[in-house]
Amino acid sequence: MRDARTLILLAFTVLAACACSGKEAQQPSAPPGAPAAAVAAGPVASTSQSRDLSSLKACEIVTGDEVAKIVGGKLATPAAAGSRGCMYVIEMPGGAGEGYTLRFEDAAVMEQLLKVQAAGEKGENITGPWDEAWLGKKPLGSGLRLWAVRGGDVAIDVGGDRKEPIIEIAKVAASRLR
Repeated sequence: MRDARTLILLAFTVLAACACSGKEAQQPSAPPGAPAAAVAAGPVASTSQSRDLSSLKACEIVTGDEVAKIVGGKLATPAAAGSRGCMYVIEMPGGAGEGYTLRFEDAAVMEQLLKVQAAGEKGENITGPWDEAWLGKKPLGSGLRLWAVRGGDVAIDVGGDRKEPIIEIAKVAASRLR
């Protein structure tokens, strides 16, 4: 019974976060520890080309069934699309739940965020079909997050409970971006 309640709570949390993710911020904000002047100065020059991220449909690029297979469970609720991302709630054998997110970000923004972080803040360097990727603890809450910059035009942000599925979800997403 406790596992079912946990799964339901996880599903509601994912759906609530998805609803909130559709709202874009009016003002850019600085990453934790960055000087406020960096935001006031506006965008920082980058070698990355900008890409229309609104055309990327994360739930179609990596489907809920694919994530369930990677994670080793079954889809507990339909994959929930949000602004430039998708959220997946997976029911594991035994009834426990795990949550995963896939989101696309502007590569220039991600490159700048990675530049201001100290080596220890970035986490573990992960090799794969991208130019640079780091896996570490989520800044808020529990779980892990992988940030990968691919091709200079898009960054992939995957969050979840376990390292191996996060990396595999990111690899599938990277392999399907054109």
